[in-house]
Amino acid sequence: SISSMNDIDSLPTIRQLGGDIYDLARYVSDNARWTATNPGIGYYSKKGTVVAIRSSNYIIDEHKRYKVTEGDRFYAKVYWAELDKKLKLRNLREIDFSQIERELPRGLEDPRPFFRDGAWHFTCVVPGIPEAGKRAARMGIARLDYKCTKVVDLEVFPGPDPATPEKNW
Repeated sequence: SISSMNDIDSLPTIRQLGGDIYDLARYVSDNARWTATNPGIGYYSKKGTVVAIRSSNYIIDEHKRYKVTEGDRFYAKVYWAELDKKLKLRNLREIDFSQIERELPRGLEDPRPFFRDGAWHFTCVVPGIPEAGKRAARMGIARLDYKCTKVVDLEVFPGPDPATPEKNW
């Protein structure tokens, strides 16, 4: 739950690679059908530290198969929060994609935040882009509004081979 993620001092740690790795909760909302994965942390000296978290409506079951937990197709949401000096989440909120004119049949995945040209952005995977007769994943850059509550622009890169899906380059 959100409250357990905010209490980082009480989280179990794993000693690995010379430092503590926190075993964070796997949900960003009270809806346990949407898991939290692949957090990305960004920092800009004038704005502080932020985190973007992917939340998806599927799990990988004990047989290593993907299983949709809500709805009838895979979908990803993005949550955003500021982090204080103790890495506690502040103002956790879901990012709204509805202003994007492009069809986003599976949402945006794996956000990695950065600050540029006066605004927060994040790189992302844009799955399900119609290309070469099928739907393929492409890399993109999303620009957020001033309050970091919605994507106001999305640039999707064509990639070198339309038939090959891309993730996280």
